[in-house]
Amino acid sequence: MVPSESKPSEAGRAKRSETPPPTNRGAKGAAGEDAGADAVRQRRPDAGAPIAAKEGEVATVASGKAAVGVGTAAADGGATALWAAYLAALASQPVRTKAVTSAVISSFGNLFCQIVVEGRGTVEAGRLLRFALLNAFYVAPVLHVWFGFLNRQIPRPGLAGAALRMLPDQLLVSPIFNFGFLFLLFSSSGTLVVPSATDLWECIVSSWKLWPVANLLIFWLVPPDLQLLAGSLVNLLWTVYLSTL
Repeated sequence: MVPSESKPSEAGRAKRSETPPPTNRGAKGAAGEDAGADAVRQRRPDAGAPIAAKEGEVATVASGKAAVGVGTAAADGGATALWAAYLAALASQPVRTKAVTSAVISSFGNLFCQIVVEGRGTVEAGRLLRFALLNAFYVAPVLHVWFGFLNRQIPRPGLAGAALRMLPDQLLVSPIFNFGFLFLLFSSSGTLVVPSATDLWECIVSSWKLWPVANLLIFWLVPPDLQLLAGSLVNLLWTVYLSTL
């Protein structure tokens, strides 16, 4: 005989009824933890904000440096283009380019002498023009021919070659050159004036304080095409002296 299923007893049913129903305690706990974390985040500053701000500062500095770099590159490019144009003009029209260069630089020297050394309130335009014309039509053409002759006749490189070119320049040509310059300068007012021996000797002695060393370095270190430009820059000091005569 197959035994039949027995019904649960009253005690079993009572025991099961006393068991508390399952609750959603886990979900409520998770919600409480999320709410607590949100409250903490609200009370505490955002940790990512300083990082973002610092990244913004770095980006701003980088963009500023990039802008400065672009500006510097543009300035360098402009200077390079200007120098290339000057060299091209020097190669195609050397005498004219050297004449303009010498006139401009000597004008700056004369302006410096009038405004700074002499303390003039107004610039004497006639004096400024005389020095510009003398350098454009006497100094630059004469030295262009003379330097070219020296470099062809004494092509020896190095310091020894520079010394060999400097000696005839200062001992033979410089006195004659200075005499011609003083004659044109003193006669620029319209009356021919021959410089006295005293004026000429003082000019020569003063030139020997500057030009032997200057021309030695120029003949030694500067390419032939740029020697007159270098001499014109040194001539700023010499022009200040001559402006006082």
